[in-house]
Amino acid sequence: VRTMDGKFEGVIAAAIEPPAFDQLWRNVDLGEAGSIALFTRDGVLVMRSPYVDSVMGQSFAQSLTVFPRLRQSTEGTMQGASPIDKQQRIVSYRQLAEYPDLVVVVGVSREALLKSWRRFAILCTATWLAAMAATSLLPDAQEGMRASWRSASRTGILRAVVVLRPSPRPRRACGCRR
Repeated sequence: VRTMDGKFEGVIAAAIEPPAFDQLWRNVDLGEAGSIALFTRDGVLVMRSPYVDSVMGQSFAQSLTVFPRLRQSTEGTMQGASPIDKQQRIVSYRQLAEYPDLVVVVGVSREALLKSWRRFAILCTATWLAAMAATSLLPDAQEGMRASWRSASRTGILRAVVVLRPSPRPRRACGCRR
């Protein structure tokens, strides 16, 4: 804090307990096995949800592929296993513009992300198989219909249908009806 004339007066500090971050970040729905973490730019874990006390303050600069990529781009997406809980995730990272020494890393479980896609793929495959099975039965159904028509024509039923059908009116040369 500085006085009106710019003289240094002191510092205001506030502490936020890690469980407060954890509770706040749990409101972000990342599905089962999702995670969100705050790192320093050089790879030190500041906060993570789900909270794991034993890894807070450790450096992950060598074990997370985010940090080598951070040299080329301030944001990105990749997939890999977490060095903390070994969970396979698709992760996105971003260096904070307002605080360039901090990086947020958000991960979604690969299995959770692909679950709905797999359900859709199974439904499409089942529909395709049912259509193929129905198509393979068509020749048998067509042969059965042909047999019915042959039988009907032999018994005279078909002739009766043809006789009872009204004949079209003759057309004049101009194409109009009488």
